[in-house]
Amino acid sequence: MTEPQVDPEAGAELLFKELEIDDTNIRDSFYRYYIRIKVFNERGAEEINPIELEAPRDVRIRDIAGRVVKPDGTIIQLDKDEIFTRESFRYQDERWKKRSFSLPGVEPGCIVEYQWEEVREGLAQGVIFKFSSSGANAAYERSLYQRFTRSAYERVLTEWLRRDTREVELDDWSVEDDRAENTFAVEVAFDAPMYAQRLGGRMLIFRPFMTSRPANGPSAEAGDVRTEPIVLNYRNYEETIRVTLPEGFAVDELPESVVVKEDFGELDVHYRTEDGAIVAERKLLLREVTLPPEDLNRVRAFFQTRERAEKGRAVIIRVR
Repeated sequence: MTEPQVDPEAGAELLFKELEIDDTNIRDSFYRYYIRIKVFNERGAEEINPIELEAPRDVRIRDIAGRVVKPDGTIIQLDKDEIFTRESFRYQDERWKKRSFSLPGVEPGCIVEYQWEEVREGLAQGVIFKFSSSGANAAYERSLYQRFTRSAYERVLTEWLRRDTREVELDDWSVEDDRAENTFAVEVAFDAPMYAQRLGGRMLIFRPFMTSRPANGPSAEAGDVRTEPIVLNYRNYEETIRVTLPEGFAVDELPESVVVKEDFGELDVHYRTEDGAIVAERKLLLREVTLPPEDLNRVRAFFQTRERAEKGRAVIIRVR
């Protein structure tokens, strides 16, 4: 085809568009798009790029691919490194993101093809995670942040999230650094659409605290006899994670909240529901102390309680 069939003045014309919808998954709906365009002249070639795909933050755009088939049959593939993501709209709690790319080698007579997938209503979409620290911990987190470029620090955050949660996609992040109060906080927004375990046809079970931190507790096994003093290092941080429930689901069960106070440290782990979301909060204060060996069981029990509380699982159920 050498001339447009619909509009004689068109520089390019849509040849084929396909949308495949898969809503058989209990968590997510998958929308798979495929586009094929014929380019007729220079104006059409200029109008093709850039290609922009826009969606609300709770819709994940992934598996983007594209290619250009030149008139002589040569094929040029889209380079994955040339796909960019940015926030396109923000008002109050509503945010939209845009993924954009430019296909290489577009010229008159070529055929342009591209495809992508949208994942909607996933369990862990638009998760907000905020962790803050003070004192010596704030100084450490601040020095870590200053050591890297923004892109390198973003990779550090992504790798940290992926230690416990697969298929994490970082949406946005920001830093709050209050040197006067010696506090440092990072807020991260991310998606983890495959994060959940299915129970039957109506229930999902998952751990609200998707990320973990080192326990810093004594390493001796139960029954061991300790002869050396127990040295604890100072730690003081607060973390909050908010998981928005997918449409049509309600909370069936939350983990138990836990509060523990000892002379060497304090622990506070709480779970609650709020505005269609599960909110989990954890606070840990460890004092810099040296304890006698006979306190081993008491210290070990403190850290074991912390681990159990943070690994608590929530159950949500489909109600419609």
